[in-house]
Amino acid sequence: AGLPQARLPVLFFEQQDEFPEVDAFVREAIARYDLKLYAYSNMSYAPGLAKCINDSGAKAFVLGTRDGDPNAKGQQAFAPSSDWMPPFMRVNPVIHWRYSDVWSLLRGFNLPF
Repeated sequence: AGLPQARLPVLFFEQQDEFPEVDAFVREAIARYDLKLYAYSNMSYAPGLAKCINDSGAKAFVLGTRDGDPNAKGQQAFAPSSDWMPPFMRVNPVIHWRYSDVWSLLRGFNLPF
């Protein structure tokens, strides 16, 4: 019998002027990995996060933030959200990765990008 399999939830902010390639990549990833998509249109970041937290019950978000990224100053592997956002825990597994580390992972595992 085994354990029930939960679908990994992901958050995407849909933009009217999004590149078609970005939309296609998101849709392909949703199908390939059987992800549960929470998509929000015409919402800015903080209200969209608040809605996602309300809709999904999420308490944390896994992000791709790295040291040199905007707003990454002072963040570690786990960091609380900024004051202007709803409360949640940031999970930053690649915070100390270099650009070359990202490419090594993508190419090493033959992941689409």
